[in-house]
Amino acid sequence: MLKDLSIPHEVWGNLQLALAEGFSNAVRHAHKKLPVETPVQLEIMVFNGRLELKVWDCGPCFDFDAKLNEIMEADRNNGLDLEVLNDACLMPSRQKTLEPSLFLIAG
Repeated sequence: MLKDLSIPHEVWGNLQLALAEGFSNAVRHAHKKLPVETPVQLEIMVFNGRLELKVWDCGPCFDFDAKLNEIMEADRNNGLDLEVLNDACLMPSRQKTLEPSLFLIAG
């Protein structure tokens, strides 16, 4: 069905990669200790000039900022300086109001 939309080959490939990564991430991490029957919901929406892929899982919420701070603190203790990862140019502000366990991939 999506192939009928004349999506450029590169975009189609990126969408397939994002779908595979999002789904496998949900199964491997969010659903790690959940029954195999636990659903992963996928939604693809097509807008004028863009695609939006949503992957919902039933796992616990992931606190990106806390994990980033944990990694930076551990690396700081090892003599590395990853503060550059918090630079606004490299790490743009992220929307803080996403529903729990919702990941958006748009392109």
